[in-house]
Amino acid sequence: MVYIHATELYTLKNGLLFALDAGFVPLFVETDCLNVVQLINNEEVCLAPEGSLVEEIRILRQVPSTVLSYIPRQANTLLILLHSLASMNEISHTGWNQVLLRFLVK
Repeated sequence: MVYIHATELYTLKNGLLFALDAGFVPLFVETDCLNVVQLINNEEVCLAPEGSLVEEIRILRQVPSTVLSYIPRQANTLLILLHSLASMNEISHTGWNQVLLRFLVK
């Protein structure tokens, strides 16, 4: 489990660094790893083996308008659908509304 959390945290840290360097603010970050969100959002000092990564992310998150939240993996279904349609050139940017409507009606 330590390696899984460390991988999630390392990826999150690098994503935050990239987004902040690119000036993407406000920044709303969603992850499907509830344990990682709980570690970061907890106010107590993290004594877990990956605690140094948690502390680094907490510092990065102090930038105003940076929000970290949990979203279940099942919520990625729409994103996966849109990505696969776009990669097959089945949909243009203007056609996304129709796909959203089809997805929501199901």
